[in-house]
Amino acid sequence: MPDPVVLSSSSEHAAKPFDDPDADVIIRSSDDVDFRLYKLLLSLSSPVFRAMFDLPQPTLGDWKDGLPVVRLSEDSKTLFNLLLPIFPWGIPQFDTVQEWHLVLEAGEKYQMDGPRVAAGKALTGSKFIETQSLGVYALAIRFNLEELARIAAASTLLHNIPGLYSDELDGIRATALHRLIVYHQECGRKAADLIVCPKGVPVGSIWNGEWFRCSKCEESHLIASVTNTAFCSPSRARRWWTEFLSDVEAKLKERPCPETLRDSIPTASSMEGFGCAACRVRALADTAKLMEGLMPQVSRAIDSVGLHAFTSELPSDVSFQVELKYKP
Repeated sequence: MPDPVVLSSSSEHAAKPFDDPDADVIIRSSDDVDFRLYKLLLSLSSPVFRAMFDLPQPTLGDWKDGLPVVRLSEDSKTLFNLLLPIFPWGIPQFDTVQEWHLVLEAGEKYQMDGPRVAAGKALTGSKFIETQSLGVYALAIRFNLEELARIAAASTLLHNIPGLYSDELDGIRATALHRLIVYHQECGRKAADLIVCPKGVPVGSIWNGEWFRCSKCEESHLIASVTNTAFCSPSRARRWWTEFLSDVEAKLKERPCPETLRDSIPTASSMEGFGCAACRVRALADTAKLMEGLMPQVSRAIDSVGLHAFTSELPSDVSFQVELKYKP
């Protein structure tokens, strides 16, 4: 019987935990990095590897240190993060969403659930959820990660549509993107509907502010029954405040999230035209109170909006609710 081909030691060794001297197989990446593993672990993680190891092992082939070498087409970084979830504590970390795509794609190829579970855990709490929420949403739709898609969809509300472009959009159907846009618009409508002053404003209401009390500021058309003393009297809101509300309403339609209200609160450096010299400080405090009081209401409003996400692998729609909790 011919001897196996013994390879040179030109390949590199992968870092822990893929350097076990007692391993019984070597997985070699496309850039010649060797991962020392156990066939049993690979077989339990992937039916593709299980079928491979069930086949009679050829006597001629790649060997190193007395172990068979299995060459794969993925590079070492992709393989490291693909194989890491084999271990209970292994959670991959990436610098880009594209790196996650490569690992999830390899996971599909080798029919491994580990990368999908790891992606759901790692991406949910990653910086990408906020900075590249549209890309994460597209990635989740492409690989049928429903929970991650739900969270990423909610995070897109932190940005104006269409948002930051991502190459991941090339991998999903226009249907999924369209429904995300419709969801975003409906959340915007629900949030903007809250920026309406009630007709009756009791003394303790967040709507009862300096905009109804200052006698020097120019009045607007908005009239409400306001309890400023022991009786309820019709009061005309000040023009600067109604213009401010209109601006906030427009912003919420584009970016429907509590953070929009927080960002709308004037600061000492941006108070020009906000009230008059006599009421400006009190107007700032009352406006901040109003915006902060509306934040949880906006959160509840957008929580009530449903998102229907169409995933590439499923023949029918998957419907789920999106929640974005306000955290003061």
